[in-house]
Amino acid sequence: MLRVLLAAFGLVLLSGCHGIVQDAYDERAEDECEELRNIEEQRACLNAIEDRERDRRQRELAPRS
Repeated sequence: MLRVLLAAFGLVLLSGCHGIVQDAYDERAEDECEELRNIEEQRACLNAIEDRERDRRQRELAPRS
Protein backbone atom coordinates (compact mmCIF):
# COMPACT_ATOMS: atom_id res chain seq x y z
CA MET A 1 0.00 0.00 0.00
CA LEU A 2 2.83 2.40 0.84
CA ARG A 3 4.43 1.75 -2.54
CA VAL A 4 1.17 2.61 -4.29
CA LEU A 5 0.89 5.88 -2.36
CA LEU A 6 4.50 6.78 -3.08
CA ALA A 7 4.06 5.98 -6.76
CA ALA A 8 0.91 8.10 -6.93
CA PHE A 9 2.66 10.95 -5.15
CA GLY A 10 5.56 10.70 -7.58
CA LEU A 11 3.21 10.84 -10.55
CA VAL A 12 1.51 13.92 -9.15
CA LEU A 13 4.86 15.67 -8.74
CA LEU A 14 6.08 14.69 -12.17
CA SER A 15 2.86 15.59 -13.93
CA GLY A 16 2.75 19.12 -12.56
CA CYS A 17 -0.44 18.48 -10.63
CA HIS A 18 1.29 19.39 -7.39
CA GLY A 19 -0.14 22.92 -7.77
CA ILE A 20 -3.65 21.50 -7.54
CA VAL A 21 -2.73 19.50 -4.46
CA GLN A 22 -1.08 22.56 -2.91
CA ASP A 23 -4.12 24.72 -3.67
CA ALA A 24 -6.36 22.21 -1.91
CA TYR A 25 -4.01 22.17 1.06
CA ASP A 26 -3.97 25.98 1.21
CA GLU A 27 -7.76 26.13 0.99
CA ARG A 28 -8.09 23.75 3.93
CA ALA A 29 -5.51 25.74 5.90
CA GLU A 30 -7.48 28.94 5.24
CA ASP A 31 -10.64 27.27 6.53
CA GLU A 32 -8.82 26.30 9.70
CA CYS A 33 -7.53 29.86 10.13
CA GLU A 34 -11.02 31.27 9.77
CA GLU A 35 -12.24 29.00 12.56
CA LEU A 36 -9.90 30.71 15.03
CA ARG A 37 -11.72 32.98 17.49
CA ASN A 38 -8.87 35.35 18.27
CA ILE A 39 -8.63 37.88 15.42
CA GLU A 40 -4.87 38.36 15.87
CA GLU A 41 -4.24 34.62 15.64
CA GLN A 42 -6.52 34.44 12.61
CA ARG A 43 -4.63 37.23 10.84
CA ALA A 44 -1.26 35.66 11.67
CA CYS A 45 -2.48 32.32 10.35
CA LEU A 46 -3.77 33.83 7.09
CA ASN A 47 -0.58 35.88 6.68
CA ALA A 48 1.51 32.72 7.02
CA ILE A 49 -0.51 31.08 4.24
CA GLU A 50 -0.04 34.11 2.00
CA ASP A 51 3.70 34.06 2.71
CA ARG A 52 3.91 30.39 1.70
CA GLU A 53 1.94 31.07 -1.48
CA ARG A 54 4.19 34.02 -2.37
CA ASP A 55 7.33 31.97 -1.74
CA ARG A 56 5.99 29.13 -3.88
CA ARG A 57 5.18 31.50 -6.76
CA GLN A 58 8.65 33.03 -6.58
CA ARG A 59 10.26 29.56 -6.67
CA GLU A 60 8.12 28.62 -9.67
CA LEU A 61 9.11 31.77 -11.54
CA ALA A 62 12.80 31.60 -10.63
CA PRO A 63 15.10 30.59 -13.47
CA ARG A 64 16.30 27.04 -13.19
CA SER A 65 19.96 26.27 -13.54
